[in-house]
Amino acid sequence: MTSTIAIQVIVDYKKRKMDLSLKILWAKTTVWTVKERIKNVREKLEKDKPNAKDYINGGKESEEYLLETIQVINLLEDEITNLNRELNQLARRNAQLRVAYQELQEEIKYKNV
Repeated sequence: MTSTIAIQVIVDYKKRKMDLSLKILWAKTTVWTVKERIKNVREKLEKDKPNAKDYINGGKESEEYLLETIQVINLLEDEITNLNRELNQLARRNAQLRVAYQELQEEIKYKNV
């Protein structure tokens, strides 16, 4: 019974993890898409209207900000992966301890009878 609960906790956790992974992928893709759109417009401006320095520089600056955002998302994703790995290990250990506790409880009950 106790190990069944532990397995259910791990399954529920993995479902949430998958949802989060999809959200992170969506965020990275969205930020990258916006960065590429800005890059395309900036390159077109550089070609067609090289005197539009404010727009060109603003585009470059926005691209840099978005690139930094992507890098932060990647760092957070790595940190989440590491924390997930640790959480899985702790969940397994917790399940083992619960089983050992249950076995000790039954041993005590058996000795007291």
